[in-house]
Amino acid sequence: MSYITEADNPGTAAWGVVYALGLISVSGNVTMREKGRELGLSSGTISHHAKKFGRMAGLPPSALMQGEDRVTKAREARQKVVAGATEAATH
Repeated sequence: MSYITEADNPGTAAWGVVYALGLISVSGNVTMREKGRELGLSSGTISHHAKKFGRMAGLPPSALMQGEDRVTKAREARQKVVAGATEAATH
């Protein structure tokens, strides 16, 4: 509870806790990115809070967070492919 009450923005911190705990019934199965847009936040703000709370509480990534992690890994893989193709094209 103190994570939320002591945060600069308790509402955003509360959503981070919801995602860290995987509370699908509360989140309405809405992604962190969608919730961020709904609240007028950057796409990583809620994810930041979810990860921070999860680390503090010693929790593994929830099912709701794993979706974000998979997106990040896929993006990183695509960036490596593009970087490799760009490097090959310049040599």
